[in-house]
Amino acid sequence: MWNDDTVAALDSWIGPSWRKDRHPVDDAVFFPFVHDVWDETHALWPPSTVREFIRKRMLDIHPNLSDDFLVNFVDRNIERGTAILDFLCSVEESGRTL
Repeated sequence: MWNDDTVAALDSWIGPSWRKDRHPVDDAVFFPFVHDVWDETHALWPPSTVREFIRKRMLDIHPNLSDDFLVNFVDRNIERGTAILDFLCSVEESGRTL
């Protein structure tokens, strides 16, 4: 789905040190992942494809997560990432720079 660097950023976010309880450190690794997606694609991601990819990757790393928790966590963060990517697309389309 993505290049090795972007998948590594994803793994840094959801990897072994990831916690179920929301913590500010989560954003410190979530935002670089979204940044890598942007650097690679300069586009919105397809939410359903990304949702399934992240869900499967999380289950590979954390096989004991409940389906309800996983769906809520992934959906919430897909929405956050989509909003960020949408903003970046809008900036790029307007010709402005950040």
